[in-house]
Amino acid sequence: SVDNTPHLDDNARAYISGHAEGACNKKVWEAIISARANIAQWVDWEFENTRWDWYVRKPGDYYANSFKFKLSSNGDVAVTFADFDDLGYLGQDGVKETIDTYYFAGLQRDIEWIRADELECTHTFEDSAELHAGLEFKLWNRIDVTPCNSASSYANAGKVTITLQNQKDFIDDDGNWVNLPPMYDDTLPFYGPDQSSS
Repeated sequence: SVDNTPHLDDNARAYISGHAEGACNKKVWEAIISARANIAQWVDWEFENTRWDWYVRKPGDYYANSFKFKLSSNGDVAVTFADFDDLGYLGQDGVKETIDTYYFAGLQRDIEWIRADELECTHTFEDSAELHAGLEFKLWNRIDVTPCNSASSYANAGKVTITLQNQKDFIDDDGNWVNLPPMYDDTLPFYGPDQSSS
C-alpha cells in the first residue's frame, strides 16, 4: 500500500493561513488562493584535496600537479584567501628560512603565478546560471628551492573562507531554521491580486 501521510521535510516547511467563506444569495463568489515561496541560499563546495607534501632532493623551481575546487550556489558567494605565505623553516638557525612559494587558481593554460603573501584577497562569484550549474577551478602550488635553503622541513597553512552573501533571515549562521512564523503574519508583503471582499 502507498503511504499518503504528509511528512515534514527538514529542507522545506509550509504554513497555511488566510480564510474565505460566504453565505448569502449573491450570484457569483470569488476566493483567491495563493502561494508564496521564500528560497534560502545554499552552497555546494569541495576541495578535492587540501595539502601538498613536497620531497625535494636538490635545489630547483618546481610546480606541482593541481587539485580541483568546485563551487555551486544560487546566490552571490564570497571566497576569501588568508594567511598564505612562503613556506617557513621548521628547524633552528637555517641559512635561508623561507622557500619562495606561489599559487595559481584557474585553468592550466592560463597560469599566472601569485606569490603566496599576495594571495590575501576576496573574490565574489556573482549569481549566474554558471554558478548554479557549478564552477570548477584548479589550484596549483609552486616552490623555488635555492642552494641557501637548509635541509629541514618547511611549512605554511592558509585559510579559505566561503561566505554566502544573500542568505534569508529565516536561516541562522549555522544553517538552521530561525525566525519562522508561529502563525500567519498579515504584515508580510503579499504578492498577488487584491483579496478584498466585494
